[in-house]
Amino acid sequence: MPLEAAEREQIITDALAAINQPGAAPDIARQVMEGIGQRPGLSDTDKQKICDDVRKQWVAQQTPALLAGANGPGGTVQACQNVLQSPDYRAGDKAQLVGALVHGRMDNAVQQAVAANNASDDKQPEQAVRSAAVKAEIMAIIQDIEDAPGLSADQKRDMQADVLAGCIGLDKDPSVEIKLGGEIFAAIEDSDALTPDQKADLCCKMGARIVAQECAEAQGQPHTLLRGNNAGTNFMSAFMNEHGADYFNAVKNAGLQAARQAQAAGLDPAQKQYAAAQAMMTAMTTQAQLLEGPAANFLQATSQAARNAMPPDQAQAAVDKVMANTVALRGVCPAIIAESGVARRNAQIPPQEQAAHAVLFEAARGVQQFANVGGGGNVMGNKAECFDLIVEDEELGEEFNNTLDLMSQGHQFPPPPVQQQAAPVVEQQVAPVVEQQANPDANALNEGAEKKSRLASVRDALRGAAGKIQDAAHDLGAGIKDKIEQAKLDRLDKQVQKRQDHGAYLQEQKDFADHVSRMSPEGRERLLADLQDKIDPDKLLKGDRQERAAQMQLMDQIEACKMSPEKLDQRSAKLQEKLDKNEEKLGRQEQKRDAQKAKVDLRAARHANAQQQPQQAHAHGH
Repeated sequence: MPLEAAEREQIITDALAAINQPGAAPDIARQVMEGIGQRPGLSDTDKQKICDDVRKQWVAQQTPALLAGANGPGGTVQACQNVLQSPDYRAGDKAQLVGALVHGRMDNAVQQAVAANNASDDKQPEQAVRSAAVKAEIMAIIQDIEDAPGLSADQKRDMQADVLAGCIGLDKDPSVEIKLGGEIFAAIEDSDALTPDQKADLCCKMGARIVAQECAEAQGQPHTLLRGNNAGTNFMSAFMNEHGADYFNAVKNAGLQAARQAQAAGLDPAQKQYAAAQAMMTAMTTQAQLLEGPAANFLQATSQAARNAMPPDQAQAAVDKVMANTVALRGVCPAIIAESGVARRNAQIPPQEQAAHAVLFEAARGVQQFANVGGGGNVMGNKAECFDLIVEDEELGEEFNNTLDLMSQGHQFPPPPVQQQAAPVVEQQVAPVVEQQANPDANALNEGAEKKSRLASVRDALRGAAGKIQDAAHDLGAGIKDKIEQAKLDRLDKQVQKRQDHGAYLQEQKDFADHVSRMSPEGRERLLADLQDKIDPDKLLKGDRQERAAQMQLMDQIEACKMSPEKLDQRSAKLQEKLDKNEEKLGRQEQKRDAQKAKVDLRAARHANAQQQPQQAHAHGH
């Protein structure tokens, strides 16, 4: 029978009374929870919900006393230490309590700042006053913890991450809560108490805690991770916008250039958007080396947090969702959508450039929708016209997902390929590339009449009003299609190489597992000791990507050395299954690559023949 609400409330009331009785044992809360768990007549679901409610209310009751004890120099730090070191609280309780301490300090600071502003003759906007007060208080908390005696650098960073991540989600006003993430990031970035490396380390720990908290709330549904617009996702977006700016710009520029070319070629709307989306998604791989340093470490830290927090059978899906959200869904795509959304309506830039930004705007929406659909999401908003074309391009989607997977593992990406200087005269005749930004200088604006006339001629040409330039546009369209086909071939070549590299990695893992299974116990112990001696925490946490990858491989080998013979046999069998599947996929990809190469070669041969025919006719005429 379902539990009656009154009975449920009575159980909670009795439990809280038992916990709060004077002279209760230090572990009384744990005893009460165990008693609820053993209570007859309750379903497991009811027991869990009641225990959760008891714990939440009990933790909330502790907050006023903790706040009162946090006054004075070092009071907050000491109170946080008491909570974090207490055996009576679970990890979630500790986050809630230390978060409440920080949130209480921020609320007091905001109230004082708003009151002072209201009494001032020179009143400032309340939101600006609030943000400044929050930022100043967060910076003060960071400084307090940094000045605390008896703590190592790692302990300080952990405590800073605990208290700042803990205060996320406590504000009942969504508009205030969402902004908090960006305010926390700004406070960390502007803090004088931390070095740049310490700031990056703190942000990585913050990101990991935010993801772990999201995983706890996902309740076994990894596709829901980071879907909400809250302080946590706002913090992650703020971090990536700062430390991934070069990468974001490179992806945007690739998409914008493709949009300009597609616009000039007179492709249909869906094809224009698809060309820009394809360029964006390709650039996300070719420009991935720009996500070095703090951004790469942040992606790795948040991915590892998802692996650790979710059940093994859901871990990879969780990592995929975290990466898609952080890099694309809340990273590259919103940045492009925001910028192109303004530029496409900016009357101060030429119409052709506005049109290119309109194409890029829709392309970014299509990529964002594709990133969200992966792993069980839904199409957000009205479906972009290019969305179906992106979904149909399986190779493009596979490369996109492979790139995110490699980013999550700390893969060291090679430098981008040398860009071809493909700017033929005909392209400049049809679509002059305007490198102006949203606010051109006054001299450029004074050229408006001449430029409008020139652009009008271009539009007329694309509509068929000028046959000669229309032919040039047709040739340009064919040239763009050639580039698209060549890009597909290049992408397939890379996928084949990645698949071959992955096969070599799996084979190496299997060979190692088989080798360990044949070793004597003494030999295995010696190998384990040798591998453990090679572990370097500095390289694992702060090394470059190659060093981190080598350390991760050592950790995998150490794990294998600790396995029982039965587990090693199971590991070897699973690796063989993966090798077989990889070989099948490799064969299919090689077939696709060979077919695409034949297609590219055929197009090249046709172009060569077309060029030879006029030359031969000219020779016969003489």
